[in-house]
Amino acid sequence: MCKGFKQLRSHLCGQFPKEKDAIYKYFDEIFQASKGAKAMIMMKIMPNFIYSKCAEYFDKLYGEYGTRSVIDVMQECGLSNETIGMLTYNWGDFGTLPSKAPFLLHALHIMHWMKGGWFPVHGPEQIAITILPTIEKPGGKCFVNARVSEIVLDKSGGVEGVLMNKGLFIPTTRVVSGVGAYNTYTKLLSDKATLPPQIRDTRNALTSQELPLGGTMMSLFIGLEGTVESLEVPKHNKWVFPTWDHDANQKRQDDEGLDAPFPVVYLSFSCAKDPKWAEKYPDTCVAEVLAPIPYSMFEEFEKSVHKKRNDSYDALKEVFQEKMMDVVYKRLPQFKGKVKYVNLGSPLTNNHYYNTHKGEVYALDHSLVRFSVHNQKNRLRPTTEIRGLYLTGQDVFMCGIMTAMYSGVMTVASMSWMALFKNLDILLRRVPSVYGETRVKSDGNEYGVLKDSAVFKILMVVIFAMLFRALLVG
Repeated sequence: MCKGFKQLRSHLCGQFPKEKDAIYKYFDEIFQASKGAKAMIMMKIMPNFIYSKCAEYFDKLYGEYGTRSVIDVMQECGLSNETIGMLTYNWGDFGTLPSKAPFLLHALHIMHWMKGGWFPVHGPEQIAITILPTIEKPGGKCFVNARVSEIVLDKSGGVEGVLMNKGLFIPTTRVVSGVGAYNTYTKLLSDKATLPPQIRDTRNALTSQELPLGGTMMSLFIGLEGTVESLEVPKHNKWVFPTWDHDANQKRQDDEGLDAPFPVVYLSFSCAKDPKWAEKYPDTCVAEVLAPIPYSMFEEFEKSVHKKRNDSYDALKEVFQEKMMDVVYKRLPQFKGKVKYVNLGSPLTNNHYYNTHKGEVYALDHSLVRFSVHNQKNRLRPTTEIRGLYLTGQDVFMCGIMTAMYSGVMTVASMSWMALFKNLDILLRRVPSVYGETRVKSDGNEYGVLKDSAVFKILMVVIFAMLFRALLVG
């Protein structure tokens, strides 16, 4: 893959000359899908009393790409199965097979990479370090190892505060939960609390797996002796597959278990992406390797204590570690003899450190079920039926660092009409900058800011209606 819309399309047409028309149609669908993303945002941030007036328009617009699978749309474009397999190589970015994920999700991921990737200088920790001053300047504080055990509600059903696991109660009338819908609704709200009907409905959907959790994976961390140059460490990520039929690869693992190859293996090298790496870690390189597995393979050990699990658990981890290292050495034989550190995390490791339920790495499954119109506009909105409780993060929008951040904009816009007005620059882009190019052309059709679109006009009406309502209430 290469960066840039025109370069990527030209590259693919050169690689698959017989499918040129299908490739052009595919990219047209990619850009058209941005309309579905805009509709999805509208259904989440609009107050219900306003959204109900234009629900038919937005539901239809979203449904065109949010409720059709990646495979279905790509086959309709006329792409061959092999080309579809190659173009959906990064399905691991959201963890749901292309046959089960909405095309909208795939389209936004493709747009995200159109300008190439980026990596924070001095590493990902810089994201947290640089955002801290913004939080602390107006008086905010950030804590680590500060587990919340309950969101406490008052007698009227509104937020009263949060209870920490050591008994400390922090009073507040607003809570923004970024720990996911499952943790928020099933772990942080007391069973004794009187919950609104929609909250009970969502909680039941989560516990019954009507709204299923996403998949899990093994995480292998490798330390090597040598420099990026001497070890020829690639700057790009590597995706390794047994075949281009992703569904068949997954079915083989489901059927054969340990005897089957991983349906996909992802290799990443932060040491090669960070230009300042060698200054802090001279003569040292690292690699991260990820591979999906069924949670059921480790379920028998889930009640055991972290770092005190039995020999059977360690033996199972050893099997997976050997399989993953085989993939590494096959793709990067120069690493042999240079490995100085290896540590493997299992789905149970995820449960311990991330407070997940079944080792899920992307919160709720990014399936067509999750992205149905009903679930998106009723169960996974930033606002909830509990006064003062808001959701943010991957479950509000979709997985990924940038999209999780974008969900924060959606949540703030849902909390305050003034915040919505201030963030119009972000919310009104047809192709938001967090997804890649904000102004590209495809066959004469320009895709840029929505200045004259129906979505823009409707949103402006919404904003003025909210302002008018606020003035009346005030």
